Amino acid sequence: MITSNFHIKNSKWRTFFFFLLVASLFWVLTKISKEFAAPITTGIQYINVPETLSIKDANVDELSFNLFTNGYNFLGYKLKPPVLSIDVSKYISDNKSTITITSEQLLKEINLQFPSISSANTLNIDVLTLTVDPIVRKKIPVVIKNNASYKKGFRRIGPIVVKPDSIFVSGPQINVKTIDSIVTEVLVVDLLDSDISKKVKVIRPKVKGVTLSNETVSVFWKVKEVAQKEFEIPIDLINKPTGEIIKMIPNKVKIRVDVTLDNFNEIKASDFKIICDYNERNLDENFMIAHLQKNTEKVEHIELTTQKIDFLTFKE
Repeated sequence: MITSNFHIKNSKWRTFFFFLLVASLFWVLTKISKEFAAPITTGIQYINVPETLSIKDANVDELSFNLFTNGYNFLGYKLKPPVLSIDVSKYISDNKSTITITSEQLLKEINLQFPSISSANTLNIDVLTLTVDPIVRKKIPVVIKNNASYKKGFRRIGPIVVKPDSIFVSGPQINVKTIDSIVTEVLVVDLLDSDISKKVKVIRPKVKGVTLSNETVSVFWKVKEVAQKEFEIPIDLINKPTGEIIKMIPNKVKIRVDVTLDNFNEIKASDFKIICDYNERNLDENFMIAHLQKNTEKVEHIELTTQKIDFLTFKE
């Protein structure tokens, strides 16, 4: 009998709680189906930015406003925060440094992008002013970094050729103007005895928002076997004073030149001319400096064994 009464009471409680839950759920659904106004914050996404402009990072990235809508929409916004897309191209003006969007225009965008049963008002800003940078294109020279070694008797002949020798860098003007050169990764080549031709990656500048016209460059230089050749070249004195005899000590200078084997037999002493200028003499120590005035492009390196020339002056 007691057990039977217990089951009856327990059944009544279950029925009570069931109807309470149904009533509560119905109350909640009724409440959230009604429309009301509440503050909401939305992120901003800038779209259709012209290729000639860059939106600065410091610009406003969210807005707050009152939204009049039902509870279902508010619940959705809480689960997935809304993002307002602003088509920048619609608001471009002659002022190239700023873009201005009024609160009326912003509210229009919000009401278009959010559900049609919603309406927004009371923005937290009167005007949204975007600061922009013009996108510029600048030609930057490429600097080659290399670590090359050569077999004995071989060396690089002529300059290092880089193609392209400059790279176009595009980006916000404020960023691009800080870039003066583009360097490559270090090209390591050992014991060279022939011409070198390689592709080398360039190192991107540590600047945000820039693009490069090339990610690699081609590098080329000639390598030849060289030998050393020596000549004794008489010194020509220029601006010699009249009525005096100038005796130079020494009156010849020995030069050493590096020349490729291809040109070894073609190089002669007559290809070179060494001069001293009497007007540039050192009066305190009574000497002149020997200068190479004439040489040939067929040699790779020229060394004068001495440049300090003493002299004595005699009357004619």
